[in-house]
Amino acid sequence: MALKEGLTAIRAEWLWVWTKSGSLKINLLVDPKTRVFVVTENSRPSITFHEKDGAKRTIRYWLAQGTILNPRWDLLSHYFDPVADQGIEKLEPEKLAERFMFRLKDGQIVVLIYQHVEDLLHFLRQQEHVQDDYTIQARIISSKRMLDKIEDDFCRWFLQDWKQQIDRILDRIISKERAAKDLRNKLAINLRSAEKSIGSILSCEPMKELAKNNKTVSVIGMIAHMVSIYTDLNKMKVLPLVPFINLAQFHIRGAIGALQVREVERACSHIESVIYHLQEAQDSIK
Repeated sequence: MALKEGLTAIRAEWLWVWTKSGSLKINLLVDPKTRVFVVTENSRPSITFHEKDGAKRTIRYWLAQGTILNPRWDLLSHYFDPVADQGIEKLEPEKLAERFMFRLKDGQIVVLIYQHVEDLLHFLRQQEHVQDDYTIQARIISSKRMLDKIEDDFCRWFLQDWKQQIDRILDRIISKERAAKDLRNKLAINLRSAEKSIGSILSCEPMKELAKNNKTVSVIGMIAHMVSIYTDLNKMKVLPLVPFINLAQFHIRGAIGALQVREVERACSHIESVIYHLQEAQDSIK
């Protein structure tokens, strides 16, 4: 059995190794029930894979900040490593589950994989077009309860201190689609709020007094307000928003620096740029 040509998915086992070693940083996307992850920092993890003849091959992935990792199940034959998976067919169900695998009734083994999806919009479209989350073969559906348990175990390992059992998802596709839409709506609301909040600084009394060269007016409140907005933007770094958020944060830092030396025009120019990039971010997820 050979590696599928043009492999883009990631075995959960590899994801586990990368996150444990720190070479990949991820977080659960919106709701733990979806079991969907998002990459929190630009990463280039790699895995050593063996070809059918035993030759080593290094698979390198480029996972940009904001990339979405969507869990699915596929036949192990598409991701089989003749060295790492030697003797896998003889393992008991419990041992297979430890490696995020499951044996179907016909003896074939399926493995939990994570597809890396370019951005939120692609993820949403993916959910809208998928007719069934387990499209490998109809017989996989009959094993759904056990597959759910293995995915839950992976999430519990990731959360570590998460003690309660994750609720079973009766309709996984609806859940993921709802999560994607909810996230898009939430991001749109938060971006509009951030835009309005940063824009209010332009017309606030301290800024007006500063423009009049009032040397007694304090800039601490405005700076603290911008720091708060900057921090909130960190929570919105999902592709395709990442470049716009980064630019907005760049100009927030510029505005803060300008206020610290009481340069009103430069501060206002930076704030206007922040507003512009936040508007661009909103347009990117419409």
